Amino acid sequence: VDMTLSAMRAFGVGAVETPDGFVVAGAQRYRAPAAPYEAEGDASQAAADSAATPDVAAEAADSTVTEAAGNTATETAPAEAADATAADAAVNG
Repeated sequence: VDMTLSAMRAFGVGAVETPDGFVVAGAQRYRAPAAPYEAEGDASQAAADSAATPDVAAEAADSTVTEAAGNTATETAPAEAADATAADAAVNG
């Protein structure tokens, strides 16, 4: 909550804490701060980053294994390029 309130203040919007939560007065408008605003990281973002890292590494490993086995897209690229060239010639004369 503190990070959100801080970001709101940085962009010109205030909130008041009440016994029931927070009240944001109407007729306020967010406006760009005079200096660049750098958002703080938080635990949820750190968890998301660390959770994503193993998947990225696994995808890279799978790609390497596929390329090592000789099943790469480059094997079909020359044929696809020739087809595209023939189609282009047919359309553009």
